[in-house]
Amino acid sequence: GPFQGCSMLEMCFGMLCGIPETCTPGVLIKCGDDVIIFDTNDCDWSRAGFTALAHRSTKEVAFTHGVFCLENGPNGELTEKPRCRRFTHKPSLERLRAYGALYNDEREAYTDSTFFFDMRTASALLEWFDSVGRTLSCEVDAYGDFLQALGPEADESYIGSGESELHTARRGLFKALRGKELNVGLADRSRFWHIGTLPEVLDHFSGISSFLPEAAGLPDARTPWQYMQGPHGLGYYLEASQAKSCVICSRIDPGAQIGQRTVVEYSEVASGCNIGTDCLVSSCSVPSGVSIPAG
Repeated sequence: GPFQGCSMLEMCFGMLCGIPETCTPGVLIKCGDDVIIFDTNDCDWSRAGFTALAHRSTKEVAFTHGVFCLENGPNGELTEKPRCRRFTHKPSLERLRAYGALYNDEREAYTDSTFFFDMRTASALLEWFDSVGRTLSCEVDAYGDFLQALGPEADESYIGSGESELHTARRGLFKALRGKELNVGLADRSRFWHIGTLPEVLDHFSGISSFLPEAAGLPDARTPWQYMQGPHGLGYYLEASQAKSCVICSRIDPGAQIGQRTVVEYSEVASGCNIGTDCLVSSCSVPSGVSIPAG
């Protein structure tokens, strides 16, 4: 039909649907601006405390994400289920070295994405929220402010010495979460795409990256270049060197023109319309004859 395709929310549900049948009751935290393909069995979701996916990433990626500092085996190698000593958020190279968080000749680290916590942990957070009158006047980060309080080597250095509302909230969270385990599952075979910026949306959905073929479950993204329609309902081209347009849950009249590296979602585009290259058209009704310039 004319409304084929799926939203980011639906893609998130699809990639996480295997977790509920293996986890204990609890809360799952998932960012809305990334897509992850991974094997649910890479992680044991039934453990107490926090459980998180850890993705092998370059150190450059680690600088702008959260990083797990893992416990090595007796010969310096990672075990199958390593204990997480601590978590650090958007660290410098010096901090990564000091915390022993770099691998593969200091080229890689394990970064964060989705995490889960059980109901006992949820109760501890609710008790803390009750203690502050169920009111917060600052933003609390579920990654930087929750996860940095965890692990046997966690300390209060990330909190700072100020007396602002945020400093006070972080101290309260540190006390509430102190001693909770941070379990990790090494998702070495996972694929991770960040889609939080406009250039990333255009690149990933127009075929410049390998996102659409891999999200469709193709075994090899370098198959012969041709138009495909994946199980996720999105049409795409496999030729990485030439961007195409992508239409998501929209009705496009055959007489309309859609430029390269342009994404149209949840919209109607009438006959005679011309949408230029490098555009994102979302939730619009574009009447006949309208021209949208490139960019």
